[in-house]
Amino acid sequence: LLVPGYPPAQQALTATLTRIMLIQPLVLGVGTVITAVLDSKRQFFLPAVSLAIYNVGLIGGLLVTLAVPGIGIYGPTYGVLAAALLQVAVMVPGLVKQGVRYSFFWDLKYPGLRDVMRMLGPNMLAVAITSTGFIVDTAFISFMPDKASLAASRNAHLLFALPLALVGQTMALAGLPQLSALATSGRYVRLRTTLLKLLGAALILSIVAGLGLYLFGKPAIQLLYQHGAFGKHSSKVTGTALLGYAVALPGMTLASVLVVGYYALRDARTPLFASILGLAARWSLIVLLLKVFTGSHVILAIPLAAAGTGLVESLFLGALIYRRLRSKVLVDMGMLRLDRIRKQRASRTIGQPLPFADQPVPIAVEPAQRDDILDEPTELHLNNLQDEESLTRSVDKVEETALLGHPVGGSQSEQIDSAIGDAGASEDS
Repeated sequence: LLVPGYPPAQQALTATLTRIMLIQPLVLGVGTVITAVLDSKRQFFLPAVSLAIYNVGLIGGLLVTLAVPGIGIYGPTYGVLAAALLQVAVMVPGLVKQGVRYSFFWDLKYPGLRDVMRMLGPNMLAVAITSTGFIVDTAFISFMPDKASLAASRNAHLLFALPLALVGQTMALAGLPQLSALATSGRYVRLRTTLLKLLGAALILSIVAGLGLYLFGKPAIQLLYQHGAFGKHSSKVTGTALLGYAVALPGMTLASVLVVGYYALRDARTPLFASILGLAARWSLIVLLLKVFTGSHVILAIPLAAAGTGLVESLFLGALIYRRLRSKVLVDMGMLRLDRIRKQRASRTIGQPLPFADQPVPIAVEPAQRDDILDEPTELHLNNLQDEESLTRSVDKVEETALLGHPVGGSQSEQIDSAIGDAGASEDS
């Protein structure tokens, strides 16, 4: 199934190496949990170092193979296992510093467990579909006449994965805690603004990184790979594949950032549907591109199919999350607080006392409590994102001066009037 085009001896070797490496996912599973805990504490240094340590383990396996030629391909294989163990070990001090303690707790009715299990199934399927995509790539490559194609594609993908991880995955992991906090507090306008800024930065950096792969990819391949059995022909095929992956970088980067926006909204099903759509697009594009490209350029079918997959997934995820966040503007906690303050200002204008003059006003309320706070919420008509940003900044200004439970003095009252007036002017515009 994995390499149907290979002879039986190579198929048997592939099966043996696969059995050895099946231990790695178990170790990396523990590392993934530790990474998630540290990311939730906004501790990103050790997870980043662990990725570098992982590469050290891989390189160590290769060096052992060079020192002891009899080990052969088993050196890098066991190097992968050592790399996984090192990746987990380097993050353990971070858990100790954060005071994290593990205790066995068995309660199937625990609300947090329910939330995790609800998102776990779609996440597992999405990861399985992503892995299936790599299997599809390998199966098609095994039928290519040039036997250097598989190694070339894998080596090119390794170089491609570096900027993808540095830009897409790093920005996604760094932004997830903030996006989750905004979604939990109901600040959907701020969430959308933050997500758009992340996407803009990711797009610019990914384009720059793609240009870097295009300009410096071939020299990097010659420096890193062109040794021993990896000759000029293999270097040329790898360079061709890397050009295709450079085209795929922006789309794949945007898709990885958009996915965390859905996770912040506790939605794992939409990314799953995007993965299914991407797999179908990947398969179709490979079949089509294998008919378009011939000769030495046939290797481009794989990375260009990945480029099409990234584009399809990013457009699908981006369109849906834009519509979803746009529809949540009227239930944004900041907008509702601004509406409440306007009503309080209006009641003060006609001579009634301010409800929040001598007691704190809650910063966030549950949906069931909104009707008690707001009799008839005023509908806010917002024409563009700039109006929403202006309104939410005004809300923050009002909160800092009046919604912390302090009595409203003369100067504070003037500040509230000014902030609400600015917000009203923004809405009128």
